[in-house]
Amino acid sequence: MTNAEFEYKKEGITGLTKKRIMTLKGDAFVQTYMQSLDVNVDQESVRDLFERIRQIKPRNRSNPVPSGIPQDNSSYPTSAEVEFVEQEFNPNTPIASYTHLGEERIFTAGDYFDWLKTIPLEEARNRTMASVGRALRNQVFFEAGLVQDIENDPIVEYNMDYRSKFYKTYLVKEYLSEQPVPDIPIEEQKAAFRGMDMNAGKSRTFSGWVITADSFKAAQEIKNAIQAGKSSPDSYPNYEYHKGADVRKVYALQSHVFRAPLNKTVVANSGEAFYVMNVSERDMQRVEFEEVQDQVIERMSKYYNVVKEIQELRADAEISVDTTAFESLMKHFDDPSLQGRRLP
Repeated sequence: MTNAEFEYKKEGITGLTKKRIMTLKGDAFVQTYMQSLDVNVDQESVRDLFERIRQIKPRNRSNPVPSGIPQDNSSYPTSAEVEFVEQEFNPNTPIASYTHLGEERIFTAGDYFDWLKTIPLEEARNRTMASVGRALRNQVFFEAGLVQDIENDPIVEYNMDYRSKFYKTYLVKEYLSEQPVPDIPIEEQKAAFRGMDMNAGKSRTFSGWVITADSFKAAQEIKNAIQAGKSSPDSYPNYEYHKGADVRKVYALQSHVFRAPLNKTVVANSGEAFYVMNVSERDMQRVEFEEVQDQVIERMSKYYNVVKEIQELRADAEISVDTTAFESLMKHFDDPSLQGRRLP
């Protein structure tokens, strides 16, 4: 990074550093705070929770979760899944006891279920004890906040209103995604097939040779020597010849194989490595729509009702874009490094 780039990014780097420090100190504070509560867990109740939650079948889709709820690639329990677990439990069943704010308290199954939709399903299924700890932590800080009367704080009121809109949206999307999906027109299926890039090549092969070089300068010298007839490709120690090979055998060069002009010796770069290559043949067999139609319908069905509802609402709405604010935002994020440009 040049000095000019550093000065340009200094404010952002400072912000990220402060955020990292706050995260580390926050984690340490939470750990110390929770260790002071003298928590005793009812192992039998947690074991019963584990057995019940394990009956929920794992799934591949990711439920959208409201703003403010931890986001990752895991699926979160739906309302129906939470209700499924609740059916087997008395909400007053003790899960853990702890001492907080000068009094002994009981963390119940009902309290756990209140937080369950904010916990990744895989964590609840496979690490139930950890999920109980996460829910208890949420409950403890909720109680501490009430004592501080934070529900009447203007910032809290704003955030509650703001995030409740996301939560209501989430509930509507969840409801729509669980409703029966009508027959999806074939034209929409094919458009989704292309839009989801499911028509990508299923078989890509090529013939040609590749020589790995130590630097761009070395690669350029090898190329010039071969083109001038001063040396042959197979005279170099890092020479490899491929005949009808799967393009994945040259993983770093996959994109170059299908872009390079045929029967031309060229220099290619991937990461920090440099190559001299010559592609004589290449072939790509694409996936046909009929081969994966069932998969297309399956993937579309998860979101079809939601998308249709949004399209109908959008068609009836009057939408105006504040172009001045939008352009100002784009200018604010005009980071040359993100666009492959360097500052002068």
